[in-house]
Amino acid sequence: WKWRNTIHIQTGLRADYNFRFGAFLLPAAAIRWQINRQFSTRANIGWGYRIPDLYDQQNASLAGYRTVMPNNIKAEKSLGANLDLSYTGKIDRKNTLRFNSTLFYILFF
Repeated sequence: WKWRNTIHIQTGLRADYNFRFGAFLLPAAAIRWQINRQFSTRANIGWGYRIPDLYDQQNASLAGYRTVMPNNIKAEKSLGANLDLSYTGKIDRKNTLRFNSTLFYILFF
């Protein structure tokens, strides 16, 4: 969706299923503002998850810990957000300079 050709909004919805941990519904949204020909900014937010696996267990055993994955372990859920600022400018006829700076924040549940 576009508004005034400078603001773009995008939404998404993803569904995943794991035989052991069940279903995950993962909504996301993003907005991008083209400030002028050179500068733009973007903000994104979305849900995520991570399934525990044996690799996690192997890392613990390498550190000297003996762990056993319990039957009642749950998937890790998260809410992530980021904000970025981008600059694009011409150096000369053939070369372009691009710069992007991004901030991330993740909240784990």
